Amino acid sequence: MVLFLHVTTRLVGRPYDDLLLRKGLMGFPSFVVLDEDGELLAVVEKRTVEGFEAAVAAAKDLKALDDAGKAGDAAAQKTVLLKRIGWQAVPHAAASAALAKLDLTAEERTAATNSLLGIEMNEARLCTDKAEGLKRLLKIHSEGRLVDDQRIAGTFWRYLSVGAETLGNADAYGLYVEYLRGQIEKNPRMKTALDAAEKKLGAMKTKQ
Repeated sequence: MVLFLHVTTRLVGRPYDDLLLRKGLMGFPSFVVLDEDGELLAVVEKRTVEGFEAAVAAAKDLKALDDAGKAGDAAAQKTVLLKRIGWQAVPHAAASAALAKLDLTAEERTAATNSLLGIEMNEARLCTDKAEGLKRLLKIHSEGRLVDDQRIAGTFWRYLSVGAETLGNADAYGLYVEYLRGQIEKNPRMKTALDAAEKKLGAMKTKQ
């Protein structure tokens, strides 16, 4: 096993720009435990001695399960796959194909579906073709695949608003404004964000 620390920033044109994404991580610094093939075994949650010890212990447990899965234990294969999908450390296409072959409980399917959506959103955000990335996010919206989860929804709209603003896409940014309008009743403090977004939308429409 290898204790892996990722401290670099994203450098355009470098071959490992998506390394953090491939390990299911989002920020710097990130501490994880990897196996000899570079596959994720554990994420260090608490940056203390106890936190590192707990992560190493968890990594050993998952490594044992992974070895059992590679030897043909279907239950172990399922446990490891769901764990890594939960970390969003599996590419969307591979995760979708693997999940389609599994017999999941309702709870497992809900968790996996939410994680798949997170993976899809991240892949869209990091797409080198920004127009294609925005298109993927808009597809999620048009197909009604956003789940009733405040954290996931907040992340989705943040990605979409940034992509739309970067490209000057007023129609897409307008969807974000509508989302904010719908949140005011639940959270009046979002009025400031709405006012700023409406101002940006007006400026974007003027430029078109």
